[in-house]
Amino acid sequence: MKPLSALLCLLLVASLCYGCCLVITATEFGGDAPKAAQADPPATPATPTQSQRRQKETDAHVQQMIADMASIVKETTAAGAFFQRGPPELQFSDAVGLSPEEEAWGERLAKADLDTRIVAARVLWRQHSRAYSRKVLALICAGPVGGQPLQALGREIDQTLRPESIRQELLDGDYRWGAWLAFLRPHRDLVPILLDGLKTKPQYRAATVLALGKSGDHRALDPLLHLLRSKDHQAPGEAAQALGYLGDPSAESALIDALANDNAWRQVKACGALARIGTSRALPRLERLVNTKGYTGVLDIRGMAMYAVVGIEKRQRQHGGPSRRDGVSSLKPTNTLHGHTGYIWDVAFSPNGKLLASASDDRTVRLWDPATGKNTASFPGHARQMMHVIFMPDGRLATAGWGGDGTIRLLDAATGKTTATIGTARTAINSMVISADGKVIAFYDVDKYEAQVWETATGKAAYTLAGAGNVLAFSPDGRMLATNACESEDIQLWDLTTRRVARRLRGHVERPMTGAFSPDGRTLATAGDWTLRLWDVRTGKARAVHRGDSRLRGVAFSPDGRWLASAETAEAVRLWDQNSGKVAVSMREVQRPSARMGNSWRPGPKMG
Repeated sequence: MKPLSALLCLLLVASLCYGCCLVITATEFGGDAPKAAQADPPATPATPTQSQRRQKETDAHVQQMIADMASIVKETTAAGAFFQRGPPELQFSDAVGLSPEEEAWGERLAKADLDTRIVAARVLWRQHSRAYSRKVLALICAGPVGGQPLQALGREIDQTLRPESIRQELLDGDYRWGAWLAFLRPHRDLVPILLDGLKTKPQYRAATVLALGKSGDHRALDPLLHLLRSKDHQAPGEAAQALGYLGDPSAESALIDALANDNAWRQVKACGALARIGTSRALPRLERLVNTKGYTGVLDIRGMAMYAVVGIEKRQRQHGGPSRRDGVSSLKPTNTLHGHTGYIWDVAFSPNGKLLASASDDRTVRLWDPATGKNTASFPGHARQMMHVIFMPDGRLATAGWGGDGTIRLLDAATGKTTATIGTARTAINSMVISADGKVIAFYDVDKYEAQVWETATGKAAYTLAGAGNVLAFSPDGRMLATNACESEDIQLWDLTTRRVARRLRGHVERPMTGAFSPDGRTLATAGDWTLRLWDVRTGKARAVHRGDSRLRGVAFSPDGRWLASAETAEAVRLWDQNSGKVAVSMREVQRPSARMGNSWRPGPKMG
């Protein structure tokens, strides 16, 4: 699920659960209310029941909590003061931060004990904290049934979310807070007030537009389309986002036209809206943005366009339309290895396939038995982040990382002792690769912006390749090194005999992030943007171009060359059949494929 869709789903679920919680409260506590006093009370007061005593104690606790909270609020700020930063939907720039006070209450809401979290939630809601409002609703939704302090908070918030309360807030209170409440709990009766607010309260336009979009009311369509076509820098983007929420199919044409505009904010938000309501008609224009070469700005227009393409294709699949993923089977993990306490950056099988090595942010390199899943050894790393591990042909380990001594260590896999030290990078080794015969290691020096090649036998530098980037791949015969170019999106094929670029491969629209030669050396696979490209090494021409569902960060050929694994940032590893050129297997049980390699094949017999 994409971030925008997940956000909307979470809000819907929170609203539903919140309602159920209030119903349960009413049902569970309705019978325990004290009965009214008689006109002529008996001379001797009746002994309170256990239920009445418990209710009295609970009420006293609630009143004390409210009193404590009131004193805390008096010491902080006036009602409605937490407005500096809005929710993600209203952020035009991430440069706007939370006030220290609001952030402190937000931390209490997330990490404190339940009583303190309830107090924090009440403070944040009363101070109109839009940034934390969903978390307040989530607390009410997830809280224990029957918790009287939480129920009291729930009743208070439920009252503020009623249409008549929101209306009053919009007309006579904090309009910006009222507009946000209208987004959280839309109601068609609020639309006329919001439409009037577009004219009378231009300073709150962003909040008004968002609430109009969420209303789903047809009366909001024409005003939103008018804003979409305006020459203002910010309003068209706000309107495009709102049209996505509105969900009116007739807005698609205007959103497609917005993609051609030079307003990046409008383009990005139009992509997001088309991801929700677009059809195949939008694909040609979106594909044009996807294939725009070079940097597309900090807003990542290309990434949002691809997000829209994937969203449209998913809806087509749901409605029985054609799909690039038809016939794709799914695999689940056979084993999960637990032990690292930090992010795992790299994995590698030993030459005989009996060991698996992993490098992690926890500054360790670990060895595993892939058959049993047991951690057989753990070696301390020599960098702050251990990011690279490779098995050499002789069974030793080559390790390197970021934020250390800038060297590659060759380790005895049995003892973990260092047998050789290679490299002199000042701060970090960004990537490294070992030739098939194990005689040389190439790595990228981030300080000198060059690739260096060292001899493993002598531990000495052999030569450098100026202009080579951090994507490194040796051909199986060791005569060629593939790198990306530092100054462009090209792939460079270096002839290691002459140490010159023999051929440039052009086609990627973003700088490639990974590459691998096929076992026979005839094909080079590269990835980094939304495409996986297979190149004919002899001619330099692209044999095939495959598209993923997100940016690709890792590729690896199977030992027999039949399969190619690709790792994507959208939590997927796919296996491409080199005979058919199609995805045969998809693995979704991946939390976050590595930004570099992400996958490694175990040596063994041919597959399939």
